[in-house]
Amino acid sequence: MSRTTLQKSKSILIHFFSGTGNTAYVVNSLKKELENRSIVVRTYFIGRDDLVSYESIDLHLFCFPIHAWSAPVNVKKYISSLSNIKDRNCAILSIGGALSISSPGFGGQAIYQVESMIRKKEGRITYTNEIYLPDNWIQFTNPPLLEEVEKLFSKANESILEVAESILNEEPHFFKVSRFHILWSAMISSLYGWIGRRALGKLFIADDNCGACGICVKNCPSNSISLKGISRQFPQWDFNCLGCNRCINLCPDKAIQMSYGRAILGILTFMSLFYFLHPMISSIVPFFPQPKSMIYQTIINYTIGIFIIAVFHILYYTLFDKILGYLQQIQPFRKFFLFNWTNSFRRYRVKGIRLGKSNSKH
Repeated sequence: MSRTTLQKSKSILIHFFSGTGNTAYVVNSLKKELENRSIVVRTYFIGRDDLVSYESIDLHLFCFPIHAWSAPVNVKKYISSLSNIKDRNCAILSIGGALSISSPGFGGQAIYQVESMIRKKEGRITYTNEIYLPDNWIQFTNPPLLEEVEKLFSKANESILEVAESILNEEPHFFKVSRFHILWSAMISSLYGWIGRRALGKLFIADDNCGACGICVKNCPSNSISLKGISRQFPQWDFNCLGCNRCINLCPDKAIQMSYGRAILGILTFMSLFYFLHPMISSIVPFFPQPKSMIYQTIINYTIGIFIIAVFHILYYTLFDKILGYLQQIQPFRKFFLFNWTNSFRRYRVKGIRLGKSNSKH
């Protein structure tokens, strides 16, 4: 079969997830470029669309945003659930966040992690790459100004064309990161996946500009938001937040903020528990005798530290959460919980992209 015939008969399925539209924009643009070259392209928005048939698929492309040097939790769960990519050609395209054209983001071990998951499913990796678009991690950074956004999209459009050409011509490309960067980013992303995204999700709070419209509830990909309240309904977040930042960026009232007051209380509570529990455990638990070596002492200290962290999270996600959730609705405590600087930050999303389960575009 000639290359021309192969190209015209090629079929691609793009599996993807998008929080605020960056990844969806790349997927839509790439789909258009490939279809203009007579490639049949189907897309599957993870968690939103109905599953599609895998028959006659020549290439599976997995496209996702980078969350703390990792693929989003729902993307990893989806890939883990796949049972029919054995001996199939697979490509990976991750979308990172950048604050400016001169300071692109860094994906760490994200691609390598997904690549490893696909290889365990006995899929064949034929292409891996990264593209960068405007950062949306508003908990910590202010999204780029419009001028930088336009530059980043211009650069991304060039990269999308290069990806399309590589796929069209079956040119192998493998994104490379040093082992050192893979190691440290893997450790941090693991902590983020288990603890960080949940803790940060609990720091979301709706200020008094909230109109209880329910857009955040309807568009949450993990169904982590519900409207609750004592005298007035406000969005409340549970412990399954993905960290996609869709809610804070989609809110039409710009009412969703980060509660730095709650963060301060969490840190103080942890420090208090550590100060109280560490000497108590060391003195009353027979399992921990007086250490005779520095290594033994280090192991004991780490064991105690892990135990205290576990106790803290059990309390934080149960008793403390109910108490703090109640207090943040009552004046004057509410003013403390609403302490933030995200209300001065810009919001970011790609307009015209359908993200949530509703049919509306935001």
